[in-house]
Amino acid sequence: MEIIIGDAKPPPQSKTPNCFKCAYFKITCDLKYPKIPLRACDMFSIMCTNIPSIEVFRATGSQCPAFELKKGLK
Repeated sequence: MEIIIGDAKPPPQSKTPNCFKCAYFKITCDLKYPKIPLRACDMFSIMCTNIPSIEVFRATGSQCPAFELKKGLK
């Protein structure tokens, strides 16, 4: 069976982990393009303009297994 990862659609927003509340999430930029902010995940070493949990879903077909709530958040 062949799996085509590019056709995976992101899950509904209510089921997607909120990367902005994750301990591994950060905003950064690429030195080649300093005016374009990138969203990054330290756990998976992802830098993208999209939300990292959506990129994880597109690559694996399942929700982000590394989501960890930042300290001090509910």
